[in-house]
Amino acid sequence: MKNKKYKVLLIEDDVVDRMAFKRFAKDGNFPYDYTVVNSVSEACKILETEKFDAIITDFSIGDGSAFDVLAHVKDTPSIVVTGTGNEELAVKVMKAGAFDYLVKDVESNHLKVLPFAVEKTIERSNAAKELKMLSLAIKNVKDSVFITDTNETIGFVNDAFCDTYGYTEEEIIGKKGTILGGIDKEGEITHKRKDGALFPVILTMSVLKNEGGIDVAIVRVAHNILKRKEMEDELKKLATTDRLTQAYNRLKFEEIIGREKERARRYNQPLSMIMFDIDDFKKLNDTYGHLAGDKALRAIADIVRENMRKIEYLIRWGGEEFMIIAVGAELEKASALAERIREIIAAHKFEDAGNVTLSLGVTEFRKDDTEDSFIKRADDALYRAKIKGKNRVEISE
Repeated sequence: MKNKKYKVLLIEDDVVDRMAFKRFAKDGNFPYDYTVVNSVSEACKILETEKFDAIITDFSIGDGSAFDVLAHVKDTPSIVVTGTGNEELAVKVMKAGAFDYLVKDVESNHLKVLPFAVEKTIERSNAAKELKMLSLAIKNVKDSVFITDTNETIGFVNDAFCDTYGYTEEEIIGKKGTILGGIDKEGEITHKRKDGALFPVILTMSVLKNEGGIDVAIVRVAHNILKRKEMEDELKKLATTDRLTQAYNRLKFEEIIGREKERARRYNQPLSMIMFDIDDFKKLNDTYGHLAGDKALRAIADIVRENMRKIEYLIRWGGEEFMIIAVGAELEKASALAERIREIIAAHKFEDAGNVTLSLGVTEFRKDDTEDSFIKRADDALYRAKIKGKNRVEISE
């Protein structure tokens, strides 16, 4: 995707989202020519005189919605972007003519998916037009199509179905559609390949009737969204993970601490916090350089993870400061973990950085704690470890 061979219309009435898109495009991340409008009426007007290869439209627009856009454009493939993920909405917009739909996120990471979505949407649109001209649309569309009778027995599948589900026509024709998983309702559901692998699809259905109005068959289209789901998962990870150390960031911390505090209160379970930072980290950077400092941060995060339980969380609090949320651990157990980590780090020879030590503060959650009071006790304990000589563990009971 290096050349601007496509022309794209963006319909977005939110000033912040428009600015985010323009910054994204200005940085060279959106390799297509584009025009931005902020209303349905403005979009309809420009579409009277200009032709676009694809349309990206927000679902909720000041003077209308994506449905108004989809009703106006029949030949231009459209992508609907919404602020909230909703299975019912996904089905409705795709049945109304959208080729894809994406969910916005507060960090605007969804923009990274747009070039891929535009290219794939245009590819699918062009393929559908060609297939229509050749009268082979249903046989060659990229989504999986299968037709059953009213008893759910499969009577037809297209090539994409065979590629996606792993069956040959001979193997699947005559079988019950339920072999694939749920087929009785539209929406985002999980289907199963011949080899047992599960994958997500958006399923839409249309009933075929005879001249007497009697149902004779059901056409189902399964849109494979596995790649999109993987991209969404990756975007979520990017939004909640520190890139350098792969520890969780403070945004994820808010989610974790809220959930674990409530669980500790409700089930009377212990919950502890370890706050630690690297002693004399500025001196390390000044002596060995920032690259060595970054390597030390990564190595420490890796060592800490290796010595944590799977139910514990490592958060990069900022700079050289980290935090461990020790779920199910009372003060004594959390203190033992902190001491073990301190000893391991102190004994470790860091590449390009020599010896490194940690100061750690430990505290246990109280039922009357707020998030701030919980953090403050751990921070106070860390401060005491620093003023008492560093490379030590201090406890706040």
